[in-house]
Amino acid sequence: MSTATRRTDPFTPAELEGIADYRAVSMARGLATGPTDRPAAEAGVRAAYRTAGFVEPKLIIWMDSPLGGAFAAAVLTDALKNEGGQLGGQLRGQLRGQLGGQLRDQLWGQLQGQLWDQLGSAMWGQQELPWLAFYAHARRLGVTYDAASNGRLDALLATADLSWWWPYEGFVVLTDRPTELHHDQDGRLHSGAGPAIAYADGWSVWAWHGLRVPEWVVTDPTVERIGAERNSEIRRCAIESMGWPEFVHAAGLELVDEADDPGNPGQRIGLYDVPEQVWGDRVRVLLCVNGTVERGGIRRRFGLTVPADTKTALAAAGWGYGLTGEQYATAARRT
Repeated sequence: MSTATRRTDPFTPAELEGIADYRAVSMARGLATGPTDRPAAEAGVRAAYRTAGFVEPKLIIWMDSPLGGAFAAAVLTDALKNEGGQLGGQLRGQLRGQLGGQLRDQLWGQLQGQLWDQLGSAMWGQQELPWLAFYAHARRLGVTYDAASNGRLDALLATADLSWWWPYEGFVVLTDRPTELHHDQDGRLHSGAGPAIAYADGWSVWAWHGLRVPEWVVTDPTVERIGAERNSEIRRCAIESMGWPEFVHAAGLELVDEADDPGNPGQRIGLYDVPEQVWGDRVRVLLCVNGTVERGGIRRRFGLTVPADTKTALAAAGWGYGLTGEQYATAARRT
């Protein structure tokens, strides 16, 4: 059974600063792109097997992407289904069981508000680095684990520069990191110029502010494609990709009403009628300007769909807050 000390002293200012630094280092590692150090990763995988009590894999197979890795794993497990079994759950379970049970119970109250809040927001990039970093940095703060748990933790940390990997009895499938990885200012997968994630074998993922989308949303959004898209969230992303002003012009939307935005001084709001053949349903759209300035000093324009019987721009703006147009006009102004 795993044993660990329990720290009860409050964190010092220097330690709190160190948490932020370690989070930044872990984020950079988890979001890293380019060739993986294959010998180091293979050594980490072998150590993961050994420290979990399993025989090291005789065959190590490298693929360029998680898609290729999943394909290779599926083919090999089908071919060898009578000769072995998957160890992924066992390897993960061994470490989680010994570190994650007793240790989590002992540390949770002390670390939850400080360490976990700092590291828990890290993106799931390479492998399972966020939760590994949680336990690894606890060790830096004076928590000690037994030798077996330390070995397992170090082994899995050594594999954290891989992309996904699949451990089996006798063989393991490893995959390289992406060649490209892009995200928005909130850490969500996003790119307005190409795939958000791309791998050396050509497999890629297209995403718009965290939502996975078809390639055309980024490369060639058109009124026709937007109108044919049945998923409202993808449709919204495609319009944002095109740009709301451009969409309004290209789709020939008819201006119903416009007004100064009382909740966003200095900005105008416009209510447009959207033909059913464009949207798939009869709606109206309120075109607004974001109340806050984004990085780069711009204010993003965006559209909100409102019921088709909405008569004025102020009524449309109020509808989003459960207010009438008159109530919205006298509501607290944005400062």
